Amino acid sequence: FARALTYVAPEVYQERVMATLDPSGEFWKIRHRVTYEFEIQRETGSLDVLFEPPDLPQQKIHRHHLMSDPKRSAAQIRVDDWGNKRLSWRISDPFQQISLEAETTVELASPLAGSSVHERPSAAFTAAPPETTSKSSSFWAWSARYLPDDNVDERAIEALTRGFKRDFAYDPSATAVGTPLKDIFANCRGACQDFARLACAVLQARDTPARYVTGYALPSSNAAVVELHAWFDAWLPEKGWQSYDPVLPHARHIVLAYAPSQADAPIISGSCEGPPSRQRLTSRIFMEGLAIPMPLVESEQA
Repeated sequence: FARALTYVAPEVYQERVMATLDPSGEFWKIRHRVTYEFEIQRETGSLDVLFEPPDLPQQKIHRHHLMSDPKRSAAQIRVDDWGNKRLSWRISDPFQQISLEAETTVELASPLAGSSVHERPSAAFTAAPPETTSKSSSFWAWSARYLPDDNVDERAIEALTRGFKRDFAYDPSATAVGTPLKDIFANCRGACQDFARLACAVLQARDTPARYVTGYALPSSNAAVVELHAWFDAWLPEKGWQSYDPVLPHARHIVLAYAPSQADAPIISGSCEGPPSRQRLTSRIFMEGLAIPMPLVESEQA
């Protein structure tokens, strides 16, 4: 039901932080539910999921609880090459539906100024898709409106971010996960994940470290149903990682995962055994602002 990915193991980049959260930070509860339904019963299967946001200078995870049906056993926790925490397990009995529901309580605050030690990320974050690296390509010609050929600075990245609204139409129905970059570019239509992928690609082609970010944009109301969101980070020598959002430029975010590309950090991957079968995927994310802090609870996996 989802393509399992093989991870290449480059030098792992780790951002060392020593941040203190603002005691007046705000709290959000996220309920993220995903359901797969199959027309024909599956015999066995395996899952590898990423639902637990990381602790970062700007966010602290106070509680995380993942429920699954069928219930899992002998689950394994691992940290991938990019620092994302993944959970994997086998489903040994026949099933026709998989339901996953994660509930996470997050505290948001601003890190203290100067609290991070910035080092240039590994070469994985400048490994651009081959079709974007030629100066004769249409990708290069378009991005040259905003970016110099080298020594990309913050002002140029901000111009690139604004350029998506000018040059592309926001249309979530125009693409799917894995739509080739050339199709997104040719149609000038896409959604948040497409613009984040394209931004990473043209920056990486200019030897500017960039990473694809998956997570949640805070809603304008205190409680709302939202969609999973994507944006990108670019690394600047004088500032380290900086966030840019072509679709919601003024949004505040909760990070779920970082990776050099979208394909490097799927939220769900896996496989199943059984006769050929159609499947249906449904997803619902509900975010709620909390008036008072929740008690500290260790991360749970049920």
